[in-house]
Amino acid sequence: MDIKNIKKHIPEISAVIIIIAGIFLRLKGWIINPSMWHDECNLGVSIIDFHIEDFFFKRLELGQVAPPLFMAGTKFLTNIFGISDRVLRVIPELCGMGSIILFYLVIKEYFKSNLAKLTALTVFVINSALIYYASEFKQYSCDVFSVLLVIYIFNKIKFENLSTKKLLSIGIGLVTLSWFSFVSLLATAGGFFTLLLNRKTRKPVLITIVPVAISLLIYAKLFLFKTYTDSFMVKNWAESFVTPTLSNFPSLFIDSLKFMFAPVKMLLFPLIFFICGIIYFIRERNQKSIILFLTIIFMIILSMIKIYPYADRVILFLVPIYLIFMFKIFDTNKKIRWALFGLALLTFLPQILINANYLTVKTINKKEPAKEFAKYMAENIQDDEVIYVNAASASEFKYYSYIYKIKNKALFETPETNMNSNRLSIIKNQLNDISGNIWFYMPFDIPHRSVTTEITKSINQNNHIYEQYNMGMSHLLHARL
Repeated sequence: MDIKNIKKHIPEISAVIIIIAGIFLRLKGWIINPSMWHDECNLGVSIIDFHIEDFFFKRLELGQVAPPLFMAGTKFLTNIFGISDRVLRVIPELCGMGSIILFYLVIKEYFKSNLAKLTALTVFVINSALIYYASEFKQYSCDVFSVLLVIYIFNKIKFENLSTKKLLSIGIGLVTLSWFSFVSLLATAGGFFTLLLNRKTRKPVLITIVPVAISLLIYAKLFLFKTYTDSFMVKNWAESFVTPTLSNFPSLFIDSLKFMFAPVKMLLFPLIFFICGIIYFIRERNQKSIILFLTIIFMIILSMIKIYPYADRVILFLVPIYLIFMFKIFDTNKKIRWALFGLALLTFLPQILINANYLTVKTINKKEPAKEFAKYMAENIQDDEVIYVNAASASEFKYYSYIYKIKNKALFETPETNMNSNRLSIIKNQLNDISGNIWFYMPFDIPHRSVTTEITKSINQNNHIYEQYNMGMSHLLHARL
């Protein structure tokens, strides 16, 4: 291959290098395999207790919400490989890595300049939130993958050239994807609306919609209404729903930028890039951009009717759409393009630095050592010793006691006391009936009403302590009462 051919392929070679780096960054978290944190353990309990078919008909335990195919697929893997942290995180990990490739394929449809493509791809690859959730047992990484896949399908497939059989097959595929990722429906709806604007694609789209509509009715009756209506998720995110007047949307949008691009502090330039990108797409009359606009609009509508909050990790799937809008302005003339690149480099430097540091770490500390505490306890506990578990750590104990085969008698804090101001005194009354050796397993507590530190102090004052381990609000004690 001569020098001219090499130069010609430099953008593609660069993209491959960036993609490989991104895959490694995501794979590292899965390999290091940190302890599952509270919400992961909550989902893990359902994996332990449910059969595959249960995920399509039952509300998940402990107030969790996750798509049925995501949970059923994970359960299927555990039936083959057994239940472990890594097995539970396989699907998010694969989706996290696959999202990088999909994002590159998608941005090729929206950007003309190689600088725009490579810069957007790099910022996607080093995004700390995307890296983190690729190795967490939650569906957010799968949402990113699914929304990108839908956008790619609607951009690449020529619906007007397909037979009825193929159109119905695509419809079934989109429906299946919605059972894997609820939010993929937002992009699917955006894609259908986009195609309905074109006379040539109206009839094939109507054919494709048929299986989607039928399945959506079944999906809504069996799962969505039962799961999302009046669910813990809706209550927990009460402050994150867009008001009908849109008065709080600017603040929610800025908060989403802060979360998605942390630890970046200088958000002025990304915000300006985002607004300019919107204007650029409108001026360009780019029909493919309609699906991007509609996905965000439908998300806002869903939030306004209090079905899905516009906040933090639950809208992580908007990261690639945000980036497409932000870096569209790089399609301007070369001089301005390189000046914008300099601003982008300065803006996203904190993410570059944090990832450089991440490459050197050997452990990941989520500040909730549920696994480490359970493993140590399992290796050292005697058959006649009792375990006390605070209410907030019940799911951690159930999950990791299953993993490490802990069979000792366990005493749980009464959940009803979890909100009471006299919680500490009630816990002490529970312990009055116990004598002998006891382990206090308390890796997690609710931050604004935590009493784990107070319990630890009280036990230290009044009892013999064999050993104790503390990390913030996380405590493991071995004592004699």
